[in-house]
Amino acid sequence: MWVDAKKRGGGIAGQLIDEVVAWSRLQNCKTLRLQVTKGNTSAERAYEKRGFRRTGVTEIRERDQVVEFEMELFLD
Repeated sequence: MWVDAKKRGGGIAGQLIDEVVAWSRLQNCKTLRLQVTKGNTSAERAYEKRGFRRTGVTEIRERDQVVEFEMELFLD
């Protein structure tokens, strides 16, 4: 997910996350997983506020060698 810099800070990221979580529950998904770029603390906080937690899995993105870590949310 990416939010234009001019729109950041207004809760749009949280709204998008909430919509994806709600849609996923309607689809009977059990778990959501995503990757966050190392150092992107604002994104990590937005996901943590909604229950996502780090899994301990990290990857190096092939195209640019950026480190990403996995987060997941177990759905009820």
